Amino acid sequence: MRALLFLISCIFLLCSCGPKTIYSKKVDFNQGSWNYDQVANFEFSIIDTVTVYDLVLNINHDIDFSNQNFYVKFYTKAPSQKVIEDVVSMELANQYGQWNGNCGSSNCEVEILLQGKTKFKALGEYSIDIEQFNRNENLKSINSIELKLIEIQS
Repeated sequence: MRALLFLISCIFLLCSCGPKTIYSKKVDFNQGSWNYDQVANFEFSIIDTVTVYDLVLNINHDIDFSNQNFYVKFYTKAPSQKVIEDVVSMELANQYGQWNGNCGSSNCEVEILLQGKTKFKALGEYSIDIEQFNRNENLKSINSIELKLIEIQS
């Protein structure tokens, strides 16, 4: 009986040590079109500077999206009000034109790592603004984006 309890305790501990999503927010785009003037805003609190995180963007797009990728510009504002700007390519398909992620009959969802193994240097409120950064004013067939802040267990 003790061996069984020990085994169950070990399994519980191993299962509880995986990645943990501490923040998640989804922004939907009307009629599947992301316009230049639509900036997705995400705000979250950091309560320690030791924890390591992955910042992941989950993108829902139609299977008839016309490109292999698109670009986003994102701005990270720290509690000090310092803003860091970056441009990232959102790779929705591989080099052979096959969609990445999970696809159904009409749409696909793909998770893209924005920043891996990130530590925040200061405690407090952070914000991330994400805007589409492409040649076309309207990026059609993009239904939603979701930002996830995932705590990585060491």
